[in-house]
Amino acid sequence: MKTAAIIIARLKSKRLPRKNLLDLCGKPLFCWNLEKALKIFPQTYFSSDSEEMQREAEARGAIVIKRPEELAGDNVPNMPVFEHAYKYMDNPDLVVSLQSNSPTLPEDLIKRALKIMEIPKINELITIDKNLHVHGSIWALRKERLLNYGDPFKYKAEIFLSDDSVDVHTIEDFKQAEEILQIRKS
Repeated sequence: MKTAAIIIARLKSKRLPRKNLLDLCGKPLFCWNLEKALKIFPQTYFSSDSEEMQREAEARGAIVIKRPEELAGDNVPNMPVFEHAYKYMDNPDLVVSLQSNSPTLPEDLIKRALKIMEIPKINELITIDKNLHVHGSIWALRKERLLNYGDPFKYKAEIFLSDDSVDVHTIEDFKQAEEILQIRKS
C-alpha cells in the first residue's frame, strides 16, 4: 500500500496569532510533526497559504502544495483541504494527516495508526481525546474514502484511537507543549 503524509497549516489563527510559526523549543510549531512525518513516510506533503511556512517545509524535505485563499479561512473544514492537496500527490492509497498544532504527538502512535490501517476493511482512523471528542492529531484515510467523503462535518471513521497530545490553540496550550517537549529532551 502506497502511503503519504499530509501536514496542513494556515498562517492566521484567531486565538494565538501566527501560532504555526511560533518558536517551540528551537523550531516552528508546525515543524514538530512535519519532521516526524518525514522520518516515517515515503512522501510527506505540506499544504499552506503561507509562503514562509512553505519555504521552511520545503527546506526540510516536504513536497509543498500552495493552498488557495478560499481554503485558508477559519471555517473551512479539513476535508476540502485534503481533497485539494490530493490532486498534487502521487496517487497514494492511504493519506495520513498529522495535525500541525499537536507537537507532542508521539511517533509510536503514528506508527500504531499505520499498522491499524493495514487492515483491509479499515478506511478511516481518527484520534480522540480522553473525553472521547475528535482530536484529529492523526487522521488516516484510504483514497476512496478521502475522494468520496461527503459531509466534511460528519466523521465516518471505523477506528477512534486515543491520544493525549497537546492541541495548541492558546498561549497556555503552547506553554504546556513546551514544558512536555523540554521534559522529553532531558
